[in-house]
Parts: sequence; structure tokens; C-alpha cells
Amino acid sequence: LDCGNGSFSLLSRVMDPHQLDAVFVSHRHHDHLADLVSLYHYLLFVPPRLPRRIPLLASAITHQALDSIFGLDLGLIFEQVTVDPKIKIDIGSMSLGFLETDHVPGTLAIRIENTNAKSLCFSADAGPSDDLADFCSGADLLLGEATWLQRPVSVGSGLHMTALELGQLAAKAKVDKLMVTHVAYPNDPQMSAYLAGVQFTGETIAAVDLMTIEI
Repeated sequence: LDCGNGSFSLLSRVMDPHQLDAVFVSHRHHDHLADLVSLYHYLLFVPPRLPRRIPLLASAITHQALDSIFGLDLGLIFEQVTVDPKIKIDIGSMSLGFLETDHVPGTLAIRIENTNAKSLCFSADAGPSDDLADFCSGADLLLGEATWLQRPVSVGSGLHMTALELGQLAAKAKVDKLMVTHVAYPNDPQMSAYLAGVQFTGETIAAVDLMTIEI
């Protein structure tokens, strides 16, 4: 889920990137896709050769941006799959659903469910909304963004969530656990998780690199 700065080196510490089943890019901002270049070159040049292309899931706008930003023939490694929020996609035992969020056009949240009815929602970058709460309803884990501690005066609504707004969203969606991520420097992720927990009574966790959560 996304390939932001540093994600490739972290991924390679926990698994062989050749074993990826798919890659999802939520939107076209560089902090969510920069390490797609590292992943591309690794899979292109480091043996063994891939037996098949890896599905790269994104909205049409995001795929257009990827092609123009990188100037690479992504099709050598990735099967570029354009995601329609109205349609679910199955990958192995997982069913993937999508929702366009209140961020830049083409930004998609993703909900992943397996055959045991376990579910994870990733908000991507998003302003708070009833649609997003409904989309995440009952999820076992919500991986949600809380960019700000307080909304900047220059941003009236949307674009990103504050920690309190994320907590309110998690409470409205009645998720089991909340993991807070995408906290803008120099804000403290632990403080963001604390503030989200003021609104959400379930378990609230600040995301840490290489943390493992079993769902």
C-alpha cells in the first residue's frame, strides 16, 4: 500500500520483493510513490526474473502521473490496472474495494477483506467524510492519516485529517483498532494517537516502521 520515501528499503528487510502479489498507489503525490522507482529497478535487474508482471493498482489519473513523472516503461515490470471505485478486485484470497477521498482528484482509499471476513482499511490521504466512515465500517484495522494536530487556518475543510477528526471517523465507523499514520513533521505521532484516542475508545496505535499487526 503506497511506495513512499524509504518504503522499499524497509520492504526488502522483511520480504523478497519478488514475492509481491500486487502494488497499490493511492494517489499521485511524491511522498506516496517515490520508491516505486527503486522497486522497479530492483525487479528489473536483480535475479530471478519475474515469471509475470505485478499488478499495479491505481486510478487513471494516478497512472497518467506515474508515466509522466518517471519516464520509465513501467509495463516491463507492472501490469498497470486502472481501478474503478465501483468495482471490487480479487487478488488471491483477498477482495479489494476502493473509494475516492476528499484529497486531490483520483485519490483512493482501499478496503481489503479476506475469506475469513477479516478486514483492513487504509484511508490514504483524505478529509473526513461520512462516505469514508461508511467505507471503513466495522473494519478490524483502520490505517488512517492524521497529518495535523490542528487544522491550518488556510485550509477550511478536507484535504487531510487532524488527529481528532481521525478519532471521530474511527468512532463513527466502529472499527476494532486504529493505527495513526502520515503524521506531518514535527508533530509527535504518539501525541496524534493520544488525541485520536480522545474520540475513539478502541485500541489506538501510532504507526512505527516495521511494526507488525496481526488481524
